[in-house]
Amino acid sequence: MKIHTTRFGEIRISKDEIIDFPQGILGFPSERRYVILREDNGPFYWMQSVENPALAFVITNPLVFVPDYKIRLHRSQLEDIGLTELSNGEIWVLVSIRKNPLRVTLNLQGPILVNRINKKAKQVVLDPEEYPLQFEVLRVETQREEEAVG
Repeated sequence: MKIHTTRFGEIRISKDEIIDFPQGILGFPSERRYVILREDNGPFYWMQSVENPALAFVITNPLVFVPDYKIRLHRSQLEDIGLTELSNGEIWVLVSIRKNPLRVTLNLQGPILVNRINKKAKQVVLDPEEYPLQFEVLRVETQREEEAVG
């Protein structure tokens, strides 16, 4: 199937690649179908809307930048996407690039859970005391470099 995108032009995807968000994403409740574009081996990917050519989010696996990132959820929070085995799931977080391109932040407070088996997904909201809404990536990288040198 072909979809039209603002950033990538017309692209061909398989229907098997489409991820369905029954409740949408926060701020975009009516946008429910996306595809994850995994073009290269870097840590960042695009989550492109299938219906809205202009809507795409940069996403990443939070464990790349925060190895001890763990989310606590009740089983009931996973039922609507049919995720009974955590090994069948993926966790993604939204990435924001500010006016200053060196200020890249991750939304650790609102991770996206994807059931790899049935391709259903949802965004959950975690306790703000646990993880920040804007986690600065480069600050962490700088800290790691300093720790490695020191």
